[in-house]
Amino acid sequence: MAETADVEDLMEMRSGLSRVFEEIIGSQKTAAGVAISPESSLSCSAVLACVRVLSESIASMPFNVYRRLPGGGKEIAEDHPLQEVLAYQPNDWMTSFEWREWVQSQMLLWGNAYCHIKPGRRGAVDQLIPLHASRMKVVRLENERLQYQYTEEGRPTPTLYRQDQIFHLRWLSSDGVTGYVPTSLSRDAIALARATELYSSSFFGNGAQSGTYIETDQPHKPDALQRFKQQWDEAHRGPDRAFKTVVMPHGFHKKNDPVNNQHSALIETRRYAVEEISRAYRVPMHLLGDLTNVRYSTVEQGAIDFATFSLIPHCRRWQFACRRDLITDDRNYFVEFDVSSLMAGDYEARSQFMREMFNMGVLSVDEIRGQIGYNPLPEGLGNKRFVQVNMQLLDAFTVNNPNGATQPQ
Repeated sequence: MAETADVEDLMEMRSGLSRVFEEIIGSQKTAAGVAISPESSLSCSAVLACVRVLSESIASMPFNVYRRLPGGGKEIAEDHPLQEVLAYQPNDWMTSFEWREWVQSQMLLWGNAYCHIKPGRRGAVDQLIPLHASRMKVVRLENERLQYQYTEEGRPTPTLYRQDQIFHLRWLSSDGVTGYVPTSLSRDAIALARATELYSSSFFGNGAQSGTYIETDQPHKPDALQRFKQQWDEAHRGPDRAFKTVVMPHGFHKKNDPVNNQHSALIETRRYAVEEISRAYRVPMHLLGDLTNVRYSTVEQGAIDFATFSLIPHCRRWQFACRRDLITDDRNYFVEFDVSSLMAGDYEARSQFMREMFNMGVLSVDEIRGQIGYNPLPEGLGNKRFVQVNMQLLDAFTVNNPNGATQPQ
């Protein structure tokens, strides 16, 4: 029994190492014949476009620390030390845009993003130092806390970090500790797209012609045939050598493979592969540059749907991770992305919305000017609210006063 248990433990350990090696290193090829890893998947143009769209969108939105007001509402806490870190410069060499873009791309490729929380002159969170996800191992301790083991390049012994020393942004997870590797779950779809890209490159690199084979009238020695093949490739292979004059030795005949791209439906396959990757990352096709099935009348709604169903879940993931790892006084402070500009629609719809809010007294002139990038009016002239004079309270309409007329005092 002991030997059986030892064998099972060994098999489980080997299985775990194999899975990690396959997912992170990408040594095992897919059914499409292409090895896919988080880093190599960026060679696929569709994956690169999805990662760029989501990362740059997260990095572009205003990201601030807010203070809860006693009477309700919020205001940007410019005096809070974390505001300088998150909104402007998280460390000595990265801007807030660059840092958020890096963190989001790490999570989209590796399923996890890690940063070392370093205290300093700006408080408990002075700098957020990026740590590559491929070198991190997360262990759940007996006290239900997490320990982060990071292996530096060139160091055999990992550096141990406590849970309160790491900012961890994780994707969908099976154990709540580490996120799945997205490029591993979608490995076959990415491999199909990459394989069609490589095939197309090879096809057009061969002068947009399928494979060529040479037929001879008489048998020849293998060395002679190999020399002829090498001379043929050097003279005619590649787009810059296409359509050159062919000089064939006596008894040699050039023939082409009858299979072509129309028979293999290459274009349709490439579009299908891009759709699969787009579906996995939940990015609309028109944001990847494919306007085949897009109508300009629906692009605006498509952009709002992208913000609602793609960006806002990522924003919530960021906000709760910051609350857990970075904010100590979470009763009075919180972080939030400003997605209002993405949900506003076109200028006509936005103007109509602001007009309605202004007529109901919800927004003042200065608040409207602030949303369109204008400065407030001088001397507080724009800090006023207006309502329509023909509005009346519902309680004013009674049996004795069916018209709701104002009673004389």
